[in-house]
Formats: sequence, C-alpha cells, structure tokens
Amino acid sequence: MSAADGLRKGLGQTERPFALPIEQFIAAKTEAPPPLIGTADDCILSAYGLLLYVAKGGKGKTTSTLDAILHLASGVPWLNFEVPRPLRVLFIENEGPREPFRRKLERRLAHWPHPLPEGAIHVYSEDWGQAGLDDAGFIDRLNRYVADHGIDLVVGDPLDTLGMEGVGSPKDTREMVARLQEAGLFTRTAWWILHHARKGKAEDAIDEASGSWGGKPDALLGLERLPDGRARLAFHKLRWGRSDLHRRTGRMEEPRICESRLR
Repeated sequence: MSAADGLRKGLGQTERPFALPIEQFIAAKTEAPPPLIGTADDCILSAYGLLLYVAKGGKGKTTSTLDAILHLASGVPWLNFEVPRPLRVLFIENEGPREPFRRKLERRLAHWPHPLPEGAIHVYSEDWGQAGLDDAGFIDRLNRYVADHGIDLVVGDPLDTLGMEGVGSPKDTREMVARLQEAGLFTRTAWWILHHARKGKAEDAIDEASGSWGGKPDALLGLERLPDGRARLAFHKLRWGRSDLHRRTGRMEEPRICESRLR
C-alpha cells in the first residue's frame, strides 16, 4: 500500500479517483432522474434544480406561476415545453392575505381543462405568510412534508420573505442558497422562486434579478408585460438547456386578462 493509499484509508475516504480524463468522465454515466420541464438535451428545470422567476411588482408573477404549476401537476406541456410526468408541487405563498389567494386558486381550478391528480398541488397553511428558511424548525417540518408527500417542486413566493437576509450581496445570496440546500435543493426537491426585478434598467438581462443572483439559479426567467394586453416570458439563463433557448421567448395571456375571463 502506498503512502497516499494509507492516508486515504486513514481518512476514511473511498477509492474514487481524484480526477478522470474527459473520455472516461463522459463514459462513467450514472442514472439521473428526468427533468421536470423539458428533456435531457433541452432542460428547462432539472430535478432538484433552482428556477428564479423574475419580474417587477404587479406584473403577474404569481398568476402566471399558478398557471405553470397547473400544467406541471397535470403533466401537460407548458409553453410548448415537455413535462415528462405529472409533478407534485408545494406552493408557499408569503405575500398577501389567505382568503383572496384561496379564491384565486378556486377560480383558476374551476376553469382548468385538464385532469389534475388528487393531491398533486399542496398549499402551505401552517402559519400563513410566515414561512422562513431562517427557522431550523420550519426547515425540519418542510423536509418531512416533502418526503411524506413525494413533493417534486417547492414554489416560494417571494424570495425576500423566505429568510433572505441583507441586501442581496454575494455573501447574502450564498447564505440563502445554503438555506435552500438544507431544504432539499440539489438533493431532494427542486425550487421555483419568485423574485422582484431590480429598480431601474439592468444592462444585462441576467442582472435584472435584484441582488447578486445571476450565477445561482439553473434557470432564470423574466416576465415582462406588453402594451397589447399580453406578456412575454424570456429565458435569460438555462444552465442545462440548448444555447439557442436562451434567446427564446414564450408568449402567454397577460394575467389581468386571464383573471377577467375567470370571473
């Protein structure tokens, strides 16, 4: 046994190689769960990944996210992107009173045309508007709920109420990502987080998210209201998607118009 082998054994390390030539690294594939949105080659949101959904206040983030999770929970394509299987979603709403949000869900479900599996969408209700990843007890309860109910995706609305501290500096965002990891990010569940755009106009679309968030998410989507009563969803960053999708935009009915049709 070499000195290096002896040291590795003494440290309790396995025999995994420190590095591999690229050919061997590519060949050493392991089975991975399928994407939640998209395909292996055109991945919008991977299993256990992080999606940041960005827009200025009042532009329809919550309403359009509700539409998205209905597609995901029903297993039907969203904006022409494949949804490989019906997902189980937990929605944490931390902004606004409970009853208007309940009515919003009721109206949308009444007009949803696709079958929705029972128990596919869950809504956090323990302490309305007070969910925070800066509370270890909350994280423990969240992790148990995710495990017990097979939750694939947690939606948090909005980011700055979920235990985010500071002003969004690189250190602040690293600490928030660490809290998300304690709550299953990258290992047990994916997160879709709604976030406000910075004030003013950012030079780079990825910098549109308030704070130092550009490099953190696997996908960064930006919602913009258009003058013609519709909205444009731009895919500013797709870490695991094709490069041409970064320039792709999806058009959807503007949330105010959707709401007026639901009444």
